[in-house]
Amino acid sequence: MAWQKRMSAPLAGRRKSSGKFTASPRGPHAKSASIPLVAALRDIAMLAESGREGKREIKRGEALVDGKVCSDQKFGIGLMDAVAIPSASAAYRVLPEKKGLKLLKIEGKESKMKLCKIVGKTAISGGKIQYNLHDGRNLVSEKEFKTNDSLLIGLPEQEIIEHLKLEEGAAALVTKGKNAGMVARVEKIEAGSMKRIWLKKNSEVFETAFDYVMAVGKDKPALAVE
Repeated sequence: MAWQKRMSAPLAGRRKSSGKFTASPRGPHAKSASIPLVAALRDIAMLAESGREGKREIKRGEALVDGKVCSDQKFGIGLMDAVAIPSASAAYRVLPEKKGLKLLKIEGKESKMKLCKIVGKTAISGGKIQYNLHDGRNLVSEKEFKTNDSLLIGLPEQEIIEHLKLEEGAAALVTKGKNAGMVARVEKIEAGSMKRIWLKKNSEVFETAFDYVMAVGKDKPALAVE
């Protein structure tokens, strides 16, 4: 097993524990933006008293990530991933916070849906478009969507349920920076080579990096994100 010293692990993977080491995450999310599945079950969800117990649960196929059994204890769960433990009647969504990432407890039906940000797209044969999403998955559709918009998809089939534009008036989630985890309304988007975006939370208007914002709904979030 590959291990990292806990204090040198990504901030998202550091939590209080009796152990000195934490597993190094692997998968589609960046290491600095993901939590090893076993660490999430043990240190955040508190569904395992030790790494050994968490390992056994995962090997038995008791953990679902985005609707599919995940048997890799070091699989790195990241932004918007849905994690479910049916045997414990527990389901969580991975969300950002100032210190890294957190698990938000959600209803079981919400573990069958996920919000994904479009980070790239390519025209392919047959007049279709392949969309590259923030979690490493690719979707093919005949419909035209813009990069930086979001898609609400069903799990695990990956059917598109709703298209959410990153535009003025939309509900948005800040994914990085000092305001990470905040949900606010898009107040203004300034185009140009260096896009800028302003958000409004209650009566406060603040600016953040355009790349740090993800559309999560039209007038309100399509899923629980705070």
